[in-house]
Amino acid sequence: MEAKFNELALHFKYWAFIALLFFVFLMTERWSASKEFTTYLSNAATMTSLLLAVVAIFYSFISNDGMSRSLGSISTVASEVREVREDIEAFAGQTKLSTETAAINNSLVRSASAELSSTMTSLSETLSAISNQNAALKDLVASLPTRIDQLETRFGDVANAISEKQQQSQVPITSADLPATAVERFLGRVTFQQHLIVVACVLAADTGKELDMSALCKVIDWNAPNQFQGFLSCMHAVQLCSRSFVQGKDKTYTIKSIHPDLQSSAKQTFVRYVESNFGEKPDERAKWLGRLAGVEALFA
Repeated sequence: MEAKFNELALHFKYWAFIALLFFVFLMTERWSASKEFTTYLSNAATMTSLLLAVVAIFYSFISNDGMSRSLGSISTVASEVREVREDIEAFAGQTKLSTETAAINNSLVRSASAELSSTMTSLSETLSAISNQNAALKDLVASLPTRIDQLETRFGDVANAISEKQQQSQVPITSADLPATAVERFLGRVTFQQHLIVVACVLAADTGKELDMSALCKVIDWNAPNQFQGFLSCMHAVQLCSRSFVQGKDKTYTIKSIHPDLQSSAKQTFVRYVESNFGEKPDERAKWLGRLAGVEALFA
């Protein structure tokens, strides 16, 4: 395709050259015989010179404008090159600073690695010591129930011995042993659960039934048998009641006697306290009165 195009272009040039020669020959043949031919030729040359001069002027303007633009572009490129050079210099400075910082960081990392290695060694030793202590603690905990049982047995034996000695010398409790005001202050300071224990002691003394601590704890919703036993021991110590252990039954007592003022006012005082504290809270009031009914049911 390109070869054919080149061939056509060559033929076009031939024909254009032939047409130009024919035109020159025709003009020469037509105008050469005229007397003013030279004048016409001179005028044509002059007009051609003027036309070429005008073309040259326009061309110079265009060339100068293009040169100005080229110079402006060169100046812009030079400014950009200068900025790029400054950026490269700044980047080189930052690279140098980063290299120095990286070297410092590497040194710090090596130091931290050494410290971490030392810490891990110390931690390993500490964990080994903790493991040994845990093993010893495990052995101790494994033997703890046996020791607690032994301790409880010893306390029970001591309590039984003390109770037997007290029972041998104890006389019935009377109002003279403890004033009524002391009984009233006692009832005013105990908790609701402890007050129910007092009511249970009164009922046990009246009915002659045994006081089972486990059953009573379930009724009054107080899972603290040790506190129950301590509270009952305090009542026994201050002569509010006289209790004795039931042989062969764990944490079960017989209430032999109780203070007369306590016997006559324990239940009424409890009901009065419930009404005064939970009069506007029917759910709480019903709960505590229900527990009182449960205690009474144990000794019905």
